[in-house]
Amino acid sequence: MQSNKTQIEDTFYCELAFGTAGLRGVMGAGTNCMNSYIVARASQGVANYIKQNQSQSAVIIGYDIRNNSRKFTEITAEVLACASWYFS
Repeated sequence: MQSNKTQIEDTFYCELAFGTAGLRGVMGAGTNCMNSYIVARASQGVANYIKQNQSQSAVIIGYDIRNNSRKFTEITAEVLACASWYFS
């Protein structure tokens, strides 16, 4: 039982930080791991930044062979597409 408590605390005790190398972390559930929620949240942050700081914008999204890279790219594209009406 204790190991489950420790695992839950580790996955939620902080938010995964965006650093100079981007988002890096272990895949898993929670705010301290790489997952769809974290990617969508970071993508919304990019959309907000573009809205506030750019009169015109274009975004290039790429992926590589790492785990879930294509899935995360698709999530990013969906978030930015939904936010794109802000850019006009």
